[in-house]
Amino acid sequence: MSFTFDPYFKSDVRRWTPELYGAACLSKTPDYSLQRILDDYVKSLIHISLDQQISERRQKKAEYLLERYRESNAVRDALKTLWTAGQAASPVVINNSTIGLLNTGSFENNGSLGVKMRKRPSDSTSEGADDDNDNEVAAGDSVQGRKKRSRTTSPRESFISKYEEMNDSSMWKLSTGKVVEKCIYESVIGSSAAEGLAYMWVISSKDPWMKGLFTTEEWEEIHNSRVVQKVTESTQSCWDLLSKFKNVTTIEGLEAILFGAVPEIGKHTEWVYNVMRQMRILLKHPKSPLISEHGENWYEVNVWGPIIDHLFLLASENLEVDRKEVACSATTLKLNEGRTRTGKGHYLASGKRSDAIIRATDSQSALEYGAIEAKPFFAGETSTAFLDDYDKLTTTLGYMMARLVGSVSKPDASKLEIVGVMLAGLHYQAVRMWTRNGNVYVARPDELYWIPTSVGRLKDMVPLLFSVWQMMKTIGACLEAVDATDRYGDMAMEDFL
Repeated sequence: MSFTFDPYFKSDVRRWTPELYGAACLSKTPDYSLQRILDDYVKSLIHISLDQQISERRQKKAEYLLERYRESNAVRDALKTLWTAGQAASPVVINNSTIGLLNTGSFENNGSLGVKMRKRPSDSTSEGADDDNDNEVAAGDSVQGRKKRSRTTSPRESFISKYEEMNDSSMWKLSTGKVVEKCIYESVIGSSAAEGLAYMWVISSKDPWMKGLFTTEEWEEIHNSRVVQKVTESTQSCWDLLSKFKNVTTIEGLEAILFGAVPEIGKHTEWVYNVMRQMRILLKHPKSPLISEHGENWYEVNVWGPIIDHLFLLASENLEVDRKEVACSATTLKLNEGRTRTGKGHYLASGKRSDAIIRATDSQSALEYGAIEAKPFFAGETSTAFLDDYDKLTTTLGYMMARLVGSVSKPDASKLEIVGVMLAGLHYQAVRMWTRNGNVYVARPDELYWIPTSVGRLKDMVPLLFSVWQMMKTIGACLEAVDATDRYGDMAMEDFL
């Protein structure tokens, strides 16, 4: 007499879990004993794993569930909890859904499993409620009330699930006849020594366990399966160009290749030329990236890095621009000036972080002279985002100024002026802060400038770059006031141009 499977095992193999199987049994026959549920569950899995007329994937899943059942008591405990709740006529919560066992009331059908589900009120009314995937549980999960959390899948479960979704005809068959996917799957399932990369289906050339699954010939075939691109005319010309730099050992030699005869240029000239080279790349690009939307980091790397960061690298050995989400030392010191204890309830306070901090390179004092707040878009000078960044920036500058005032004599306080920068996409605005007597600090935004998006408006770069240069000069003068070196001197607009 042939064994008759429970209809539950005709459902999608990815939904096979002991908890949902037990719930399906009790929803149809509430007087099932716990032992009968366990016996039927194990017998069904054994027959599925041995029946040659059943697909290989269903057999593998049955073997996997049997292995889980034999390895620990988690499955027995879960089904026992489910069965006990059923005898008490109480609902059981599985991953945020309530499975009604002997209860009466309104139920929702869970789909092909034939299990009655009653969702919590919050599930049916919550915004963006998910589908029935929230009702699934993994084998071995605890069946009890728990706070709402997203379903997590173990690496092993993900590994099995991916294999079950593979098409046999698309699998990689080596010249020896070995199928790579089947070899890895069978070896991982039958071994406890498999590495994490194996669960991700990654064949690493440095993984000795994976290498042991294949012969030497097979291993070479796998790693030589990607043909190296042949040298073409374009790749050869790129290699020839790079080869010019192979023997460079001095700055003069590098400049000779880049510029021919080494020119006598100032630091500001080199900076302007570098910025204009970057603008040429952006304006000449066929996709016109300057008129497209991008993330904040794109603007920092492709637009403002060459304009601001590279200027300080070129023109100052005493200042640096430190990016990303940087804590302001002046703010931290101010917030903790009254701190006398450590431990629980007395932790070190930290202020808001800036997108960049301009600070002295002297590691002992590390005084700060400017900050940058950035957004990937510009919605107007009166927009909430822009105004919020302005408030945050001026607060940071205020803490910096207070620390600088304390670093100089009272008469020298009037020489102090620091600069913050507001970046919003392609828009730039400097915010200056100074003091007359060290008591009151004045903050004032300069004119708003922006990067042109067409070569016809390249002239708009002139006042923007001059504003950036003046910002660097202003910070340099402030650095001088606190006994640093001002290397920039005075420069008129005409000299700059």
